[in-house]
This record gives sequence, C-alpha cells and structure tokens, in this order.
Amino acid sequence: MAVVGSGDVNKESFSNAYFISNDLKDLEKLIDENSIVIIANEGGKPYDSEALYIALKHNAKFVGLLASQRRAAVMIAEMVRRGLSLDYVLEKLHSPVGLDVGAKTAGEVALSILAEVMMFMRNASGKPMREIKDPRKLVKDALEGRIQEQSCSWRPTKFKL
Repeated sequence: MAVVGSGDVNKESFSNAYFISNDLKDLEKLIDENSIVIIANEGGKPYDSEALYIALKHNAKFVGLLASQRRAAVMIAEMVRRGLSLDYVLEKLHSPVGLDVGAKTAGEVALSILAEVMMFMRNASGKPMREIKDPRKLVKDALEGRIQEQSCSWRPTKFKL
C-alpha cells in the first residue's frame, strides 16, 4: 500500500504502507495499468481531482473515489473537461466506491471498499453466498442420507493480483 497526499499525510498514521509521500507528483511514478487506486479523503481534498486524473490517465486497473453522488458527478465532469472521454471515465471510475453494506464507521466503509475491489478483481457477482451456494437445495438429500460432509472442503489459495 502506498499513501500519497499533498503535504497533509501524517506518516505515523500509515505504519504499514510501503511508500508514503506528501508530493502528489509521486503518483505519476507509482500508477500503471496494474494499480488499484482508491481516493478516499474524509470530506474530500482539493487535490482529489488531480489524483483522479492521474489514475485515469495512467489507466489504473481499478479507480475508486469515495465521494457523494453529487461530488462524483462533478469530478466526472471535470475529468471530461480535462480531455478524458466521458465513456472512458464512466467505465473506469468506481464512485461512490464500496458495496452497500450499511457502513457507518470508517472501518466499515473501508471493508465495503475492499469488498468491491475483491469483487472486481475476482470478477464476482457480489451476491450473498447463500444465493450462490444455497444449502436449501441439498437439504432433502442430506435428510435422506445421500450426502454427508463433516468438514468444509474449501481451502484458501494464495492471493495473486
């Protein structure tokens, strides 16, 4: 994780980041077509539009903007005024970023954003697992003894981007 701001990043707040900068120009060097970029400043910052432009210009794989519906629309309009096509911006930009999980706290908002990024990276539906692997379809067979499973057969795999 890299954290870039414009003179307002407190380095002690991001001890797990591999790169921390207070110079927005560093984004130009960091972002490429494999980057996942989340622009999430509480209340928004004046430099958010520049960060968004850099992420879109460099064709980042995922570009998320934490913003209200109105602020997102204004930012999209600004990207078009700066020369990016409306279709491209609408296709690339995930804003407001995050899945609707009823988030209220900063941690819950972060979780909803990570869930959307994971859904995007895995090309998943975002539906509840109960809908994808509905156990009710197998209850009759289980009651009649045709299926038996005492442990979970799923094992995690290593995550690779």
